[in-house]
Amino acid sequence: MKRAWHQQFELAPKHLRTSPDGIVHRSVSEGHRWSKLQLDEKLGLIRGLRRQVRFPLDLGDGRQVLTPTGKVSVYTCDFIYSVPDQDPSGAPIWREVIEDHKGYMDKVAELRIAVFEAIYQKKVYIHKY
Repeated sequence: MKRAWHQQFELAPKHLRTSPDGIVHRSVSEGHRWSKLQLDEKLGLIRGLRRQVRFPLDLGDGRQVLTPTGKVSVYTCDFIYSVPDQDPSGAPIWREVIEDHKGYMDKVAELRIAVFEAIYQKKVYIHKY
C-alpha cells in the first residue's frame, strides 16, 4: 500500500526530538516551540502552560464520538496556556489558548479539531512550522 507523502519520511532521531528538560516531542520544531513557551512563562508573558492535554469527544448527553473499534475518540492538543487580555471594561483577564503545532494538516486532524471546537465551543490555534 502506498503511503501519503507526509508518511514517507521517518521521524527525526529521538535525541533530536528531546527538549532540554528530557521530554520527547513528536517533532523537532514542536520541541523548540515547547522551549519557547516555557521561556515565555518564566518571563511572565503566559501562565498555566501544559502539554498534551486530552479532551474526550463526548457530546455530554450520553452520545459520544466513537472510533471504528468502539472507543471514545479523543482530541489531544499540543499546548494550553493563558495569555493576558482585557475585558470590555478594561479590566485585565487571562484568556486560554489551545494550540496545535502542525507541519501538515491532514483530513483526520481537520475533522477532529472541528468536532472538538463544536463540542467545547473553543477555538484551536494552529501553529504551523
